[in-house]
Amino acid sequence: RIDVWRVCKIPVGGTELSMTPATPGDPTPGDPPLVLVLCGPCGAGKSSTGNTLLASQSFAAGRAARAVTTACGFASTHCSGREVILVDTPGLSDPETSVEAIHAEITRGVALIAAEHPGARFAILLIASIAARVDGPVVEAFDSLRQVFGPRFARSSLLVLTHADLLTSSASEYLAGSGPAV
Repeated sequence: RIDVWRVCKIPVGGTELSMTPATPGDPTPGDPPLVLVLCGPCGAGKSSTGNTLLASQSFAAGRAARAVTTACGFASTHCSGREVILVDTPGLSDPETSVEAIHAEITRGVALIAAEHPGARFAILLIASIAARVDGPVVEAFDSLRQVFGPRFARSSLLVLTHADLLTSSASEYLAGSGPAV
């Protein structure tokens, strides 16, 4: 089960966003927007996942020796009459940028959407690639998001595995063999 949360308070100058559960129920036209925040390591496929969900090439995506996304990007679509906003974030493991700077940029991007869309519901898509190992460093990068979204952020998160065409077994079997950190 995934709980979709809404940002109810964003401290000025702080890095933690206060989140509370949204009201349960099926979305109806006129509901506040659903905001999907795409987070994950560099090269995991955050921008490509966003483009797939949007059915358009809204975010710059590609293989590169350096991070392609260095600042939050925003795009939206509609699903069942509800606006869905995607926030493409910088990679959590960019060696050229400090963790603090990456977290500050994610906070800035989410705060901007929260200010423009009061009452919006937020969910975090944790993007990991099958092409790389889902191991301790990836889990630690995801866990560092507690500094941005608060200690209960995992309740509003969903793990998305990219490059599934590389799997020779089920995703469950793949993850089962990845060790205790995962």
